[in-house]
Amino acid sequence: MSHVLKGWAGVSAHGYITGWCLYSDNYATPLEVEFLVDGETLGTAVADDFRQHLLDRGVGTGFHGFRIKPSKDYPP
Repeated sequence: MSHVLKGWAGVSAHGYITGWCLYSDNYATPLEVEFLVDGETLGTAVADDFRQHLLDRGVGTGFHGFRIKPSKDYPP
């Protein structure tokens, strides 16, 4: 089975990596997100935070957000 991954990610003013993601054909299962820089894992999270804007736009159940605090600084 082929999944289509949908999502968005960005950096907050406080250095967190934030965003949302889901498989469009199976949005009931939260995804694990891994933040990598040059092949090194700097953080992971489960994409299961509620985001009202996703629900308002009909994106899954709305429980697809994530926030990662990197374990160390990384280049912008």
